Amino acid sequence: MQKHKYKLQAADQHDRIALNRLMGIFAEFEREIIRERVHAGLARAREQGRVGGRPPVPPAKIAKVRRLLADGGSVRKTAKAVGVAPSTVLKIKAAAAASAD
Repeated sequence: MQKHKYKLQAADQHDRIALNRLMGIFAEFEREIIRERVHAGLARAREQGRVGGRPPVPPAKIAKVRRLLADGGSVRKTAKAVGVAPSTVLKIKAAAAASAD
């Protein structure tokens, strides 16, 4: 780790306020540059046909979750048996209830 050559010292409260504002301006500028680069990278990936995000749950697993829940299985046991997260089971359960209405 390299030690700084220059010490930034503020003589009084006004200098500290000005220094903090200046550091904030630099931080905002750097964050904006990072944001632009991320958006450019995502746009380039879309142009190349790449799709982001998690892959969808296979229909076979969804059917198995619905079957186990219909047989009276608990959310946790169903999730463990199928190999998905309990939150995924709850989403499938909610979607099944919404489609039944």
